[in-house]
Amino acid sequence: MAVFLVSTLVSISEPKANANPSELYYDDGSFDIGWSDFHPIAAAVRFSPPSQFWRIEAIKLHGACYLRGEDTNFVLEIWDEKLNAVYHAGLSLYSTFEGKNSTLDWHTIEVPDLLVAGGFYVVVAPCLTLDGPQLWISVDDDPPVDNESFLVDVSAHKLIGALGSKGSIVGDFMVRVVGGPAPAPPELRLTSLDFSKEKTFLHFGLSRGNVLSANASLLLADGEEEACEVAIEGASAFSVITNGSGVLNVCVTTDIGTVGASLELGCDLRSQYRELESEFSIFRVEAEAMSSRVEELKRENIMLRESLNATSLNAAYLLKDVKQLNQSIAIRDREIEGLRGTCNALAVGFAATASLLLILVLLRVRAKWRI
Repeated sequence: MAVFLVSTLVSISEPKANANPSELYYDDGSFDIGWSDFHPIAAAVRFSPPSQFWRIEAIKLHGACYLRGEDTNFVLEIWDEKLNAVYHAGLSLYSTFEGKNSTLDWHTIEVPDLLVAGGFYVVVAPCLTLDGPQLWISVDDDPPVDNESFLVDVSAHKLIGALGSKGSIVGDFMVRVVGGPAPAPPELRLTSLDFSKEKTFLHFGLSRGNVLSANASLLLADGEEEACEVAIEGASAFSVITNGSGVLNVCVTTDIGTVGASLELGCDLRSQYRELESEFSIFRVEAEAMSSRVEELKRENIMLRESLNATSLNAAYLLKDVKQLNQSIAIRDREIEGLRGTCNALAVGFAATASLLLILVLLRVRAKWRI
């Protein structure tokens, strides 16, 4: 729930700031309302710089911080047009506003020459507490309202409201950007990802430029922040080592300028890795068993091939014998045909002989009867 401090409670009015070509802003320099809220609700202002590439040197924030109780951090982030963080800083309220306790004024927060491309958002999460320090951000509600101020969820990286002329809160957050045109920033990309039982290794590379230094931190779900180990691996490469899950924020200083990126390491990444490792062990045992079975099948295959070769040889002999038998049968068939012709000729001769004998017998019998 948002908490508001109306301007009538603080009777201070700021004069309009002088125009500065290296300063981006929407407010008229006059404070009207004070705003704060609990983490993860944050104030965001969208800027469209006059140059395609812009160098952010500092953020100017108008407001007041009441230092009391134990120190705590507030969050400053720069998001790109897709609401991805390219810069993250968790800043101590005591260190940032020391010497200006409860002072309603402009406060400058240095940014290490951050290079951005296109439009971007400046996000400030005051992280309001009831018994500790309180940071309030000023709002200018004088018309015209530029409709470039928003309420965001800094953990989920999404817009949840607007400070437009029709919103529940009317005005512009008094947040400004100090900087100027810059060369095209190097592209920071994740090149590979490795795991061990306890750690995650993320390898990054730059499209151009040389890495001078790099740092990374892991933002946990409860808002706590852990520093990560960084190892430079060459002129344009480095790795980040972490053993947790959350939002990983990476910031790299190059010889061209500073670039950054953020990515989310899933909360179940490590458990999934352990499950995969366990499954891999099972698969490895099964693979060894299968490899043994494959070797056995290879041996059986060799034996079958040998048996097949022997069978093929026997079949060749059998085919040769069959061919010879077919040839013998053909010869026998021809002999049978010859014998059949001979038999037919003998049968005809026998019939003729029998007929002749019969005639002779009949003639002899007839001759006897005449006598």
